[in-house]
Amino acid sequence: MVADGSCSCSDPSQLSVAAARPPLIGVIASAWRSTVRYPTNNISETPTSQAAAEAVKRGVDYISDTWVALMEQAYQMTTRINGGGDVLAWMSLWAPGRIDQIACDFSAIISPAMFREFFVPEIVKMGQWCEYGTYHLDGPACMRNMVDVLLEIDEIKAIQFTPGSGAPPAYTPAYMPRYKQILESGRNLYLLAAPDEIERILAELPPEGLFFRTFVQTEDEAKELLKKVSQWSASSSRFVRPGWGAADREG
Repeated sequence: MVADGSCSCSDPSQLSVAAARPPLIGVIASAWRSTVRYPTNNISETPTSQAAAEAVKRGVDYISDTWVALMEQAYQMTTRINGGGDVLAWMSLWAPGRIDQIACDFSAIISPAMFREFFVPEIVKMGQWCEYGTYHLDGPACMRNMVDVLLEIDEIKAIQFTPGSGAPPAYTPAYMPRYKQILESGRNLYLLAAPDEIERILAELPPEGLFFRTFVQTEDEAKELLKKVSQWSASSSRFVRPGWGAADREG
């Protein structure tokens, strides 16, 4: 879908969302520029900023409604070939119901208060659409600013963390308290980690609810890494995730 709302898919007849959408992106960007001239936690303190804030909210609401409509149509078109479920392709995830990535990378440069005001309603709406809502947390700034807010949102079932270009890798001591906070909340945690980081991460985190995406060069290396992960998972993590006991881990 391009910025004017038109569809660039190979068979537009399969999508019923109208192609002639008004060009909202520029309107929202202009309204947002108006709001950020007022550096306060509550940007609705003046008539000008209040009007601009409402314009941003209407635009975000419109776009998220369109997202839900498109994703539902895509789900209905593909669920049969996906085994009666859904896939989040770039994360290699399958779920027995609707699953998709929910994200707001823009949260890296705004306050938690602004995130709550402008974007949490959108995240809740998307999460209500998909039973297995997976939040893409992009970079240390998003992690630092938004984890507390995200864990207030029941619709988020898992959080995927990407350190991002130029940032410290997945195994970084500063990240560990946030990883633990996510797991202790009962949510799943998905990490992009190099093979040599996995043992160190499992020395501090439980395996339950933890998913690694990693890489090796050969099939034999993959099998060897799986054996090691099984050993590390059984013996070394420092706390047990709520809802899991020793019997669960041994099994």
